[in-house]
Amino acid sequence: MRSSAASDVYKRQLQTLSQREFEMMQCFWEADEPLKMKELQTRWAHGETPQSRSTTLIYVNRLVEMKYLYKTVEQKRQVLYHPIVTKEDYYKHELREFQKRWNLNGIMRVI
Repeated sequence: MRSSAASDVYKRQLQTLSQREFEMMQCFWEADEPLKMKELQTRWAHGETPQSRSTTLIYVNRLVEMKYLYKTVEQKRQVLYHPIVTKEDYYKHELREFQKRWNLNGIMRVI
């Protein structure tokens, strides 16, 4: 589990996700455990044909660069991807961005 100090550091650096990046992060949040590439491809497909490895890898690498995920390598070169950002923290980020965009900071304090 992250400390609150570590949590505060990444909160300031969060970037807003694209729709596809958000859908991928939902896979991690719903799984509540690290995922292997094959598992992620299947979960991200939402019951349809699994996403290609190359497409999945592009989005995974982007999320790693954005510090939403980190990866570890197990024995036999098996890579696991772990979420860093929680669903709750991302939703808080989105709410703050919405408030800034629509200049609602004063109104939200009253409500």
